[in-house]
Amino acid sequence: MFRVALFTAVLMVPIATGESGNCEVMVMQEAVCENGYMGVTYEELGTCSQYLCSNVMGSLDTARCDDSEHVLVGSNYGCSVFHWNGTVVKNVICKPVPPPPEICSLLSRNKTQGPCQDGSAPIPFTTLKTCSRTICDKLMTDWEVVRGLSTSHVLKGNAYGCQVEPWDDKQSVATTICMPTGSSGGDNVSNGMVLIIIITGTTAAYFFGGLILNAIIGERSLTGLIPHFAFWAALPGLVVDGFLFCVGKKRTRYEYIPGEDGSVTAE
Repeated sequence: MFRVALFTAVLMVPIATGESGNCEVMVMQEAVCENGYMGVTYEELGTCSQYLCSNVMGSLDTARCDDSEHVLVGSNYGCSVFHWNGTVVKNVICKPVPPPPEICSLLSRNKTQGPCQDGSAPIPFTTLKTCSRTICDKLMTDWEVVRGLSTSHVLKGNAYGCQVEPWDDKQSVATTICMPTGSSGGDNVSNGMVLIIIITGTTAAYFFGGLILNAIIGERSLTGLIPHFAFWAALPGLVVDGFLFCVGKKRTRYEYIPGEDGSVTAE
């Protein structure tokens, strides 16, 4: 029954499929792609359909690409891509966000054909592709073959066209391209750094904006140009007074005022 409902909800326009080295980095996630991932395109969904059906999706699953207008149906339904005009499909096929080009300058190769050195790790497949030209020109010989984290794909040197290709040779590739641990190739700015940037930018805008505004309205002295100078000049003393009050070092003084009958009261 579900099969009938599924195929009446799509326009029966299957898309040609194939295979690509990019397919192995794809995953299926629910609702939206997680941080560090992005939706695959319609063309990528069609190219990698057979790989996704065999290795990522269940036989009864249905998953969409980034345009939400095309879906890939599982092997029980023919493992094909269709234009979708039915209800929203929960699953989405995602791929890692490509690293920025500047990550390429951080790469190195392992020494003595061993593991990556302390503080570094093999680069992921997406970084191997993004930085392939830098690696070929600076980190390997023309006839060399190197790999990253994935053992199923390698980068071949300039003599082979500097291409990332599937590796089906039984002989292992000893040379690994590495990058510093923590250099994911994405946004590496911490929350603390974002806070510092916001505070610094706001302070600079306040100071220089106030300086310009005071100059426009005719202030000429240094103290007059600085925005809210009197407040900032008094602030250190106010902080000290508040601290001393909180720790009990500074207590309220009472003044005794004589009354009309000669009695003394404190205020």
